[in-house]
Amino acid sequence: MVNSVSICETENVLCASITKQRLYLFRNGKNVKTYKMSSSRLPQSCKEDSLGTPWGLHEVSERIGTDAPMGTVFEGRKSIGLIASECSKEKQEKNLITTRIYIYTIRDKKIQLCSPPSP
Repeated sequence: MVNSVSICETENVLCASITKQRLYLFRNGKNVKTYKMSSSRLPQSCKEDSLGTPWGLHEVSERIGTDAPMGTVFEGRKSIGLIASECSKEKQEKNLITTRIYIYTIRDKKIQLCSPPSP
């Protein structure tokens, strides 16, 4: 997967699958860990301010909640001061944003594709 986009390898690479909602950690070219992830509920999009998740090569530009306890709930990119289990039953039934938020920027527009990659 990493070599299929012809990028220079580094020791650690994260690959996100929007369709599978999974984040894969590659270390030295081998998949060593898979995480659940959540991307925008809006359609994939590379248009600025569309709020859709863009495809292509990105780098983490901002981390929100790095020091927050596991399970911390975020609204509007800010902690509400509770972990999920402390929220009301009604709030727990919603799709809560918990733990960490990563903001990505397009690293190389030459690698950004014109249409979404195949699943």
